[in-house]
Amino acid sequence: MDFEDKTIVYAIIAACVLGIAVIGVLVVFTHTSGTMKESFSELYFESPKDLPSVVNVGEPVAFAFSVVSHELSETPYTYTTKYDNRVLQSGTFTLPAIGAGGNTKKAFNITFIPGGSSLVRVGGLATTTLQTTYNGGISVPASMNSVQEERGQILLPTELSGFGSPGCEGVLIFDSTTRETFSTTMSSVEQVVGNFSSGMTPEMDAATAVTDSGYTVNHTEWTIDNNHGIITVQKETTTTEYRYTYQKVSVDVASPSTTYEIHFWVLVQEDPEVLQQTLY
Repeated sequence: MDFEDKTIVYAIIAACVLGIAVIGVLVVFTHTSGTMKESFSELYFESPKDLPSVVNVGEPVAFAFSVVSHELSETPYTYTTKYDNRVLQSGTFTLPAIGAGGNTKKAFNITFIPGGSSLVRVGGLATTTLQTTYNGGISVPASMNSVQEERGQILLPTELSGFGSPGCEGVLIFDSTTRETFSTTMSSVEQVVGNFSSGMTPEMDAATAVTDSGYTVNHTEWTIDNNHGIITVQKETTTTEYRYTYQKVSVDVASPSTTYEIHFWVLVQEDPEVLQQTLY
C-alpha cells in the first residue's frame, strides 16, 4: 500500500470515528433536552396571612387549602384535616395529568368550632399542710388574715366566718368537756395574665406551644378539732396550674408516590368568668 492509499484509509477511519462521536453527542443531547418533565404536586393554604391564631370558645375557625397537580398522569389523592389530632374532614379525589386538559387544581374550605378552650394543666399538684395545736382555747373568732393565738383565743382568717354561731358571726365556741370537729373546703381561682404571641410558626411543636397565660386554682381544706379543750387547727392547700396552649390544625395529602403536610396553630380562650366557675 503506497502513501496515497494509506492516506485514503486513514481518512475513512477518521470519518468513521468522527461519525460515531457525532452520533453519540446527538444521542446524549436528545436524552437531556428532550420532552422529559418533572412530576410533582402542590399543597398550600389560601391566604396564609389570614389564618386565625387566637379565637374564643364557640367561635368558628375557617381556613382554605388547595392541591395542584403537575403529574404526568392522572393521579388519585387522599386528604385528611385535623384539629389537635382529631379528624375534621377526610376524603379522596382525582386530578388529570398536566397538559391533558381539565382542571388540575382542587380547592377546599374547612370550618369547625372547637369544643372547648385550649387550657391544659401544667406540672403536678402542689400540696402544703399547716397544723397547729392549742391548749385551753376558749373561742375561735374569724377576724385575722392568719392563724395565731392571742389572750387565750385562736384567731383565724375571715374566710372561716361561715363557722359562726347564730347571732355571733365569726366565732366558734368550743366545749372543753367534749370532742368535736369542724371542717370546710374553699376554692379560689387567680388569673395569670401573660402575653399571647402573634401566633405559632409552623416550625413550633406541642412542647413549645404552651403560653404563660392561664389560671392558678387553690383548694383549701380547714379542719378544726376540739379534743376536750385541746384544739388542733389544720390547713391543707392544693394548688393546680393551668395554662393556655396553641393547638395544631393540619392538612395531610397523599398521592401514590408522595405525602404532603401543612399546618398552623390556634389558641382557644374561654371567658374568664365562665372559667372561674368551671375550675373550682
